[in-house]
Amino acid sequence: MNQFSDGTVRWAIYGVLGVFLLIGLFLLALTVQAWQADNIEAIANARISQRSTRTTDDGERIYNVEYTYVVNGQSYTVTETISSGAYAALAGREMIGITYLPDAPQQASIADDLGEGPDVVALTIITTTWLVGVPLVFGSLLFVLQRRRRSIG
Repeated sequence: MNQFSDGTVRWAIYGVLGVFLLIGLFLLALTVQAWQADNIEAIANARISQRSTRTTDDGERIYNVEYTYVVNGQSYTVTETISSGAYAALAGREMIGITYLPDAPQQASIADDLGEGPDVVALTIITTTWLVGVPLVFGSLLFVLQRRRRSIG
């Protein structure tokens, strides 16, 4: 004998589906935010002027890169702290892509894919798969449950 009625199972599926859809909406918000961030920044090339490392008192290693770029004839120099992987990826490079805010060109960050930051395309694919795939799976479960109920009753 089944200890759960079909209605209980159906509502449990609805509850789990609701949680998954909330996660999907969160992913969608992250995706939209990432696309907007990509669209409000300007892109430029910068020359790497210096790469340096230092060790803090507690033994943590800090990796920095200094780069210079020109916007509207004005030269800007920025020093950015990066991960060890990004630091290694910059070895031997003279030029990098950067993004800056058009209204505040002195605020810039490295734009080249150095293994940091969200990959907007991958995030979009994951979000789309989540928002389409999860409802399909749970819809299929509800369909099977409905068919089973009709065949029994």
